[in-house]
Amino acid sequence: TVVSHAASDCVPSFWGRSMETEAQASMQNLRAHVEQLAGEIGERNIYHPRALQAAASYIECQWEQQGYVVERLAYEVSGVRCLNLEITRSGGARQPEILLIGAHYDTVMGSPGANDNASGVSALLEMSRLFASVAPALTVRFVAFVNEEAPFFTSGQQGSMVYAEAARRRGENIRLMASLETIGWYCVTLHSNVRMRSFTQVAAAYLRIIFKLSALFA
Repeated sequence: TVVSHAASDCVPSFWGRSMETEAQASMQNLRAHVEQLAGEIGERNIYHPRALQAAASYIECQWEQQGYVVERLAYEVSGVRCLNLEITRSGGARQPEILLIGAHYDTVMGSPGANDNASGVSALLEMSRLFASVAPALTVRFVAFVNEEAPFFTSGQQGSMVYAEAARRRGENIRLMASLETIGWYCVTLHSNVRMRSFTQVAAAYLRIIFKLSALFA
């Protein structure tokens, strides 16, 4: 199919499994993550703290199953403990340099957040799974951000703002940040100039870009 070919294009030839097999696994994983976050958990923000915690726990569990050690970067907002979650794939020759790949897992009020931003989180989880099998030259860090939506956007309580300030204090050499945001949307309007893309095609395109960035592989 068109989708499986597009997804398989993103898988490097040095993977042990065939590209077609890996592409099918990626498509299934992407769908499963979105269904869990948007379908089972639903609206997730500090006004629904149990759901927000459930989303964080789901992400953490997925990363642990992939073999990563998850760092919980906690801070409090209105009495709610909020978590930025972080994992790291250590680099080789250029280990001090960091490529940061992130997505936020909270939602706007009144929405289950399938596109915004379960789509981005699912791509984040799938990228980290694939990176677990390779040795990058740069250090690749994956971060799931909390509190990116209103009323926290552009405020000091925004998850990515909190994270960036902490990274600056640590003196980290972050060379580039790639944000995975609302990548599940496509346009069906007649005569639209926006080309229709399936979610898996967009996720595959992101992954191809990430693999090529900054001479990732030693």
